[in-house]
Amino acid sequence: MRATDEEIVSMSADIDRMLEIAADGYPADEVIEASERIFSRMVSFASADAQQMVASVRRKTHFHFSYAALALNNNSLGAYDFWRDVRAGLASRDADAVAQAARNILYFMQGEVARIMLSRRPRTREQH
Repeated sequence: MRATDEEIVSMSADIDRMLEIAADGYPADEVIEASERIFSRMVSFASADAQQMVASVRRKTHFHFSYAALALNNNSLGAYDFWRDVRAGLASRDADAVAQAARNILYFMQGEVARIMLSRRPRTREQH
């Protein structure tokens, strides 16, 4: 937890704003932008090795597209519960809780995108 108390308060306020715009039905791209800003800010306090690992995970999970897919499919707000866990971990300066909540966001999004992809009817060759 390398962030200062002021930075944690600011990130917590950003999480609150993201949750508000999501609950108010703002367009998916605005929610994506808000969540990405928060996540990028959190990562900026990580070690260089951790930053490289996160960059690799982001490329593999297509974090942005996961939110877009959920928005297009009118899905639940399950990932936002994990953002609340991130916020709680930040408030208590519990690095393990924040890290687990961030992993849970990624796992949730991966699972939801996989579910969406699997629920689609396979396309025939003519549809490609």
